[in-house]
Amino acid sequence: MTASAPGSVAAAPRLAAGGGGAAPYIEVRGLHKRYGDTDVLRDVSFAIAEGEFVCFLGPSGCGKTTLLMCLAGLEQAQAGDILKQGASIGHLPPSRRDVGIVFQSYALFPNLTVVDNIAFGLVSQRRPRPEIEATVAELIALLSLQGHEHKFPSQLSGGQQQRVALARSLALKPSLLLLDEPLSALDAQVRTRLRGELRELQTRLGLTTIMVTHDQEEAQSLSDRIVLMNHGRIEQIGTPWQIYNQPATAFVADFIGSGNLHAGTATAGGVRVDAFVVPCHAAMAPSQALRVLMRPEDMELSATRTALSFAEGTVHQVEHLGAVVRAHLQVGAGERPGTRWVADVSKKTYAGQPFAVGESRWIGVHADDVKVFT
Repeated sequence: MTASAPGSVAAAPRLAAGGGGAAPYIEVRGLHKRYGDTDVLRDVSFAIAEGEFVCFLGPSGCGKTTLLMCLAGLEQAQAGDILKQGASIGHLPPSRRDVGIVFQSYALFPNLTVVDNIAFGLVSQRRPRPEIEATVAELIALLSLQGHEHKFPSQLSGGQQQRVALARSLALKPSLLLLDEPLSALDAQVRTRLRGELRELQTRLGLTTIMVTHDQEEAQSLSDRIVLMNHGRIEQIGTPWQIYNQPATAFVADFIGSGNLHAGTATAGGVRVDAFVVPCHAAMAPSQALRVLMRPEDMELSATRTALSFAEGTVHQVEHLGAVVRAHLQVGAGERPGTRWVADVSKKTYAGQPFAVGESRWIGVHADDVKVFT
C-alpha cells in the first residue's frame, strides 16, 4: 500500500544513495536470490555512499541476512549484480572483496587469546611481525581491550567478545564492514552502551558499514539510512527521520514505532473510522477504502472536548514509560467495542492532568499529523 498525497508521503525511490549526489560506493542492481522454490530476494536495488552507516531492517525471514551474505560473497544471487566504486564484484570470492564481517555469534577461536584472535588474519597473510604487533596494539587501544590481551574468549564478557570480533575484522583494514546482528546476544544495558561506541568508532574511521538488525531502535539510533525490507523486497529507503515520520507504506508505518493504524473510508473532512471522522488533508476519492496513521505522541488527550477532538474513549490501560505516560483507550462499547487508540503525554502534562483506568478522555489530532495509505 502506498501513501496518498498531499497530507501523506510518496514511496521512496528504489535506488537512492546518500552523499549529496556523489557516485555510489556500493551499488546493488536487481538482486534476486532463491532457495528452492522460495524467493528470498526479489529485485533488490539500492546504493550506498562512501562512509555511510546503513542498517538492513525488517522482520525475521525478510531477506536481510541473505542480502548481507550476498554482499560478503558467502551467498551467490541467481540474478543481478553488486558493484563497488563502479566495478562489478558480484562474481568475486569473499577473499577478493576487501570486506570485513562480524557475525552474531562472534565466531572467535576459543583456543586463542585476544591478541591471537585479532592477529589471526594478519598471520594468515604472512604479514611482517612488527606490522602485526603494531596493528594489534592499535586495535587493543582503539577498542578499550587493555588488560585483556592474554585472556581467552571464555574469560571475557559478551561485550568484550564483541569488541574482539570487531577488532579482528578491522585488523585487515577492510573498505567495507558488514555486521550481522552483532549486539543481539548482549543484555539491554550493554547493548545500549556498545551502540554508542560502535557508531563513534565508525564515524572516527570513516568506514562504510552495513549492519543487519531486527531491532528498530538500534537501526534508528545507529544508521545514516535504513533499508527496510519485507518478504524479500525493499519497502522504503530513508533516514531514520524519514522512515518514522514519512512512512512510504502501511507496512513501514506499522513496523516502525508505535502507531494508531486503522482502516476507514474517505468522507467529507477526513476518514471515517467506525462512527467518527479523523481529520486529514489528503486528497481522497469519496468512499475510498483507506488506512490512517497517527503516532501516539501526536495525539491530544483531554478531559473536555477541544477543537482537535474527534472521539471520546475509555482508558483501559496506563503505561508509565519514564519521559512519557501512555494511555490505551477504547472507543465504543457493547458487542462491537470499536477501535483501540494509544496516546502519549509528557510526564509534566500527566502530573497536572492525570488519568486512570476506567476514566473517559477525548481523543484529538491535528489534520497535519494524520497520514493516509491507499
